[in-house]
Amino acid sequence: MVNSHEAGLAVKSEVASVSLRSCAVVAPGEGEALQIVLEAAVSGWLTGTVEELAVARTLEELVKVLLRRVLNLGVMVLGAALQRRDMKWRDGRAHVPCPKCRSGMTKKKNRASIKRKTLLGEVSHERTLWKCPKCGHTLVPLDQELHVGVKANRHDRGFVSLLLHMVTALQFAKGCELFERSTGHAASTQLAQGLAEEVGGELFNQEMAEANAAWERQFKEPDLFLPGGEKLVGLPQPGTVYIMEDNSKVGIHEGPRGRGAPAGKPNSFFDRLGKHQKAKKVRKDKTGAGAWHDDDAFDDDKEKEEHEESRYRDVRALIIFGAADLIEGKGGRKYIEKKVIRAHIGTADEWKKLVHLALFQTGALWAQRVVTITDGGSGIWPLMNELLPRTEGRTVVQILDWCHAVGHLWKVGTAYKGNKTPAQRRAARQWLKPLLDELHEGHPSVVLQRLRKCPTGKAVASDFADTVRKCIKYFEDHSSRMHYGRFRAAGLLIGSGPIESVHAWVIQPRLRLPGMRWSVAGANRMLRLRCSWASGTWDTDITRALDALLKKPRKRKEDATV
Repeated sequence: MVNSHEAGLAVKSEVASVSLRSCAVVAPGEGEALQIVLEAAVSGWLTGTVEELAVARTLEELVKVLLRRVLNLGVMVLGAALQRRDMKWRDGRAHVPCPKCRSGMTKKKNRASIKRKTLLGEVSHERTLWKCPKCGHTLVPLDQELHVGVKANRHDRGFVSLLLHMVTALQFAKGCELFERSTGHAASTQLAQGLAEEVGGELFNQEMAEANAAWERQFKEPDLFLPGGEKLVGLPQPGTVYIMEDNSKVGIHEGPRGRGAPAGKPNSFFDRLGKHQKAKKVRKDKTGAGAWHDDDAFDDDKEKEEHEESRYRDVRALIIFGAADLIEGKGGRKYIEKKVIRAHIGTADEWKKLVHLALFQTGALWAQRVVTITDGGSGIWPLMNELLPRTEGRTVVQILDWCHAVGHLWKVGTAYKGNKTPAQRRAARQWLKPLLDELHEGHPSVVLQRLRKCPTGKAVASDFADTVRKCIKYFEDHSSRMHYGRFRAAGLLIGSGPIESVHAWVIQPRLRLPGMRWSVAGANRMLRLRCSWASGTWDTDITRALDALLKKPRKRKEDATV
C-alpha cells in the first residue's frame, strides 16, 4: 500500500513537472531564474495545499480550499507565462516599427509594472517599454500581442464582461458583492462604475453614430429602406413583425450628489412650492404623461422652468420581434424567443433616428406586414406613420392596446358606480360587461354610442362628466385601431404586454429604485447595457465596444495637461 506522504510527494513532483514544462523558458539568465522561482513557488503551493486539505473536515471545506488554492496557482502560472512572453522584447534585438511614423523603435532601460484583473485573480507582471527616437511615441509590444490596452482593455475581457453583467443586473454594490462570492476575489464599486461608464458610453456613442448614418443613408439609397430592399443585401423578406413602444419615468439629478454636494438654487421653482404642492408635483412628475423634451416644445418660460426643475424624465422604450419568434407555452401563453429592445432618454429627433435604425437593423422596414401595438400616448402614432407609411409591398396594422382601452372604460364605470366598496366594484363590472363584450368583438362605434348616452349635464357629478368626455374623446381618436374581433381572427396580438414588461423588468428594476437618481448621460449608458442584456446580444456588444476602445489612440500625459 502506497504511503500517503510518498503519494503527496509524487503528486507534487508530477504537477511541478507539468507546470514547468508548460512555462519553461529558453532564454539564458532571466529565463533560468524564472524557472527556478516558479519551481520553488509550485512546490510551496503543493505543500500548502496538502496541509490545508489535511485540516479540512467537510466536503464544503475541501471544495473551498481547492478552489482558493487552484486560483492562486492559476495566478502564479499566468504571471510566469506573461513574464515569459515579455522576455523576447527585453534584449532589444527585435524590430519594433513605430505605429505613427513607421521608424524603428528602441528599448527603454526601465520596465513598467502593471496589475491586471482576471477571472483567476489580480496578476502583476513587468512589461518592456519601447520608444520611438523620432516622434517620441511609447509602445508596449506585449500589450499589442495580448490585445490589451488601457482602462477597460487593461483587464481580462472575461473579467470585464462578467463584472459588467452583474452590475448591469444589480446595483453596483450588490453586483460587486455577487461577483466576489462567485469568483472568490473582490472588485470595487469604483472599478465597476468606471467600466460601466466607459463600455456603456462606447455602446451609446456607437448607436447614435449608426443612427445618424442610417438616417442620412436613406436619402442617398432610398430603395434600401423600402419593401424589396432586402434583396439588395441578400436577405429574405420578413413576414409579420410586431413593434411596440411606450414610456416610463426615471429620476434625474444632474451634477454632484450626496454628501458635500452644493445646494441647489435657493429660489428655484421647486423650492418655492408649498409642502402639499411639492408632493403633488412629485406625483405628477413620476406618473405624468410622456412628452418630448425639446426646447421648443414648451408653451411659455414657466412651463420650461417647471420641466428643468423636474426630478423625473421620460424613458422611451421599443421592442421589435417577429411573429415567427412567438413560442406557445403552458396555458396558451406565448413567449418571445428573439427580440430587439431599445431605450433612450433624449429629444424627439434622437429617438426618431434610433427607432429608424432599429427598424432597419431588424428588417421591419422590409416586412410584408407590420403590426404596431401601443397606447394612445402623444407622439407615438405620428412617429410610426412617418417611419412606416403604407406602401404597395407593406401592410401596416395599428392596434390600440386592449388593456388601455379597457382601463378608460373602467374609469367611467367606477366614476358612475363607485370604487370604494366590493359591492360598488361589482356593480361597475356588471355595468361595463356589455360594453366590454362589444369592444372585444371589435365594435367601438357601439361603445361610443352608449357612452354618448351617459348623462353629462349639471345633474351628475362633475368628475363623472369629465371622465365620460375624456373616454369619448379617447375612443373617437382611436376607433380605427379598436377592431379587436378582426385582429383576433387574423391571429394577431391585441395587447402591448411585451413593452410593459420591458419597463417592468429591464428599465425600472435597475434605474428606478428608491432614492436612485441618475444623470441623463449615466442613465443612457446603463440603458444600453440593460438593453444589450435583455436582447441577448451581450457578448457581441461587449466585444464590439472593447474592440472599438482598443483602437482609439491613447492620450499622452502632455496632451492631457494642455
